[in-house]
Formats: sequence, structure tokens, C-alpha cells
Amino acid sequence: MIFEHRYVMENIIGRPLTEYEIVHHKNGDILDNRPENLDIMTRGKHTVRHNTGKSRKGQPHKPWTPEQREIYLIALKKRHPPTEETKHKISETMKRVRSEERERRNQNGQR
Repeated sequence: MIFEHRYVMENIIGRPLTEYEIVHHKNGDILDNRPENLDIMTRGKHTVRHNTGKSRKGQPHKPWTPEQREIYLIALKKRHPPTEETKHKISETMKRVRSEERERRNQNGQR
């Protein structure tokens, strides 16, 4: 059995996930398996992601900035060099995500 979010991520990156890779739902909705809502990370980084920056009152940490996400993706690519097809999929996904973010900002009257 394979979980849908893992299947989606495997299709994005073009290879099977290892047992050490976790697929994180950025918006916290585990039923939202859109590619732009998924991040891939190690168990350790996933644990840190859910626990770093919390105050004693349990307030959540700030989400990653686009720059932090880009740095993470570059590091991930160095560990597992992607094929040309995977690079294309990542590129197209990032273009779509950025376009959707621009549209959302425009609708909210932001720059």
C-alpha cells in the first residue's frame, strides 16, 4: 500500500522515495495532496520543522520563505541528482506555483 501524498511526490521527483524521506503537507491539511502543498524532507528535518520555533505556549513556527525552500531543493538535488525529466517536472511545478501565488496576491491587492 502507498499513501497518495507519497505517490504524488514520487511522480514529481521521478523516483521512489526512500524510507528516510517524509512528505510534509505545507498547509497542515493531510488531505490536500496538490504538488504545490507537498515538501520532501528527512525524518529529522520533519521533526525539526514541527518543533522548531514553538513557544512554550505551543505557537507554531513561521513557514519557510521561498528562499529557504529554494535552498532546500538545491541541497536535495545535490544528494539525489535528478534526471532531465525530473528537472522539467520541478521547473513546471515551480512555475505553476509561482503563477498561482502571483494571482492570489493580485486578487488580494498585494504586490
